[in-house]
Amino acid sequence: EQVPQSALAQFSLIVRLFTQLLPMPLPLDHPRKRRQCFWLGEMQEEAKTDLMRHIHIIARHFSAVCFALRASRDTDGARVVVSAAMVAVMDALLRRPLGGRLRGGLASLHYSGEADGPTLPFGLDPGNFQEVSATLLLVEPSVQVLR
Repeated sequence: EQVPQSALAQFSLIVRLFTQLLPMPLPLDHPRKRRQCFWLGEMQEEAKTDLMRHIHIIARHFSAVCFALRASRDTDGARVVVSAAMVAVMDALLRRPLGGRLRGGLASLHYSGEADGPTLPFGLDPGNFQEVSATLLLVEPSVQVLR
């Protein structure tokens, strides 16, 4: 009835989801982003909302599991990289325009800089994430690739 080491099992499942199953968004300046990025494909408003809600719930579970596990270098590395992947997916979904009558919610239009008026796109600057994360212990090759 109870899963032994359930926190570790949940942690591993979420790491696998974001490192091996879900495609990561292409960079904003990628030349073929509009054609090849999974997160910019045709999507109904309900699907986008459901995806964002589910990733939010997964992120809450992930943060709770991270606090339940004993801190170590290998779990810290995976925790940081998977959290960054969650942010990248949510950023791509929020920035994504919708088709149809609305052509996107107001939040998405303002976030992507496509709203009427003098607006610029918002976004998260990864800054020197690559330099800072270079010292993380990344045991799994899939986490290294994701970084």
